[in-house]
Amino acid sequence: MLPPDPSSTARERQLCALSAVDYVAMRRAGSVSCEEYARALVKRAQYYRYMNQWICEYASPRSPRLLYRF
Repeated sequence: MLPPDPSSTARERQLCALSAVDYVAMRRAGSVSCEEYARALVKRAQYYRYMNQWICEYASPRSPRLLYRF
């Protein structure tokens, strides 16, 4: 596994470490925006993309199989 992203700011590391409860509390308090939080998570996902953490497979008899990798 790669070491933590050296380009991440302290704020991005803080946001990526939040639990869902903590994020909602910060969001309600107005101390984080949806965009800021999403950007931090996407940046982290892109850094660790070799782990293929974003795989979504959906198959049903009426639709083709869809495979999306980040």
